[in-house]
Amino acid sequence: MRILVTGSAGMLGTAVMRKLADSGHTAVGVDLQAADPGLRLDISRWDTIRELPAAHDCELVMHLAAATDVDRCEMEPEWALRQNALTPQLWARLCADRGIPIVYISTAAVFGANPKAEPYTEYDVPAPSNRYAESKLRGEEAVREATRRHFIIRAAWMMGGISQEKKFVGKIVAQILAGQKRLLAVADKRGTLTYTEDLAANLLELVASGHYGTYHMANPGVLTRHDVARLIVEQLGAQVEVEAVSSDRFPLPAPRPASEALNNFKLAALGLDRMPSGADSLARYVSLLVPALSRK
Repeated sequence: MRILVTGSAGMLGTAVMRKLADSGHTAVGVDLQAADPGLRLDISRWDTIRELPAAHDCELVMHLAAATDVDRCEMEPEWALRQNALTPQLWARLCADRGIPIVYISTAAVFGANPKAEPYTEYDVPAPSNRYAESKLRGEEAVREATRRHFIIRAAWMMGGISQEKKFVGKIVAQILAGQKRLLAVADKRGTLTYTEDLAANLLELVASGHYGTYHMANPGVLTRHDVARLIVEQLGAQVEVEAVSSDRFPLPAPRPASEALNNFKLAALGLDRMPSGADSLARYVSLLVPALSRK
């Protein structure tokens, strides 16, 4: 299959491109950081999208590009809407015009203002609590409106990328390797991890099934940030104290949801849930991350 991937140089995009190549697909990746100057594109412009040759030769678009800086989204809501709502609308229109499917990656954060003790299923009602989540939800709505041939995938606390790792897991591992003996980790926010390698593999299987719709795709097991940090310390056998603190300790421009925990309800019902447990995937990822960071 010929596939066009936006955001191909990002944390998830890198894993997806590698999985596509391993699976025998022909993939073209566009990204502002792409190695090929001809593929460094502003994908939020309709004229750019419409004139891109690869967009007319492909059989599937995987729209992975997004504005993921939650605090910048809060401070620049129009920028967030352009990247996370208008851009996927344009790509979905292109796919509809060509009669091909689109994949759009969304987020567990869309449920932020809908408190729930258990992980959210696809049938819970979204209620964004910050501008980032609102823009991603608007993107979901735009894709659904433009074409029925869509796969909308909600992920949660993303980890992956190794050298590109800039999120919580990478920061914790880096602090431990730097010799820090005391870590502070938030204990009043819950979520489910989403390992990019697992998501990429499960995503390809879902696309091959032809079951269009909205899905949750996360590694099962509800954890707090404190839990994640503690599991990393235990795996590394480090003599490090992990102190549980309130999120009030780290004030940020954008409010964070109390829960970003997902239940892969629909995938499981279709027999398509291949996501390993969050703890197991964390261990696999840390075993790759440590030597990579140690070489820096």
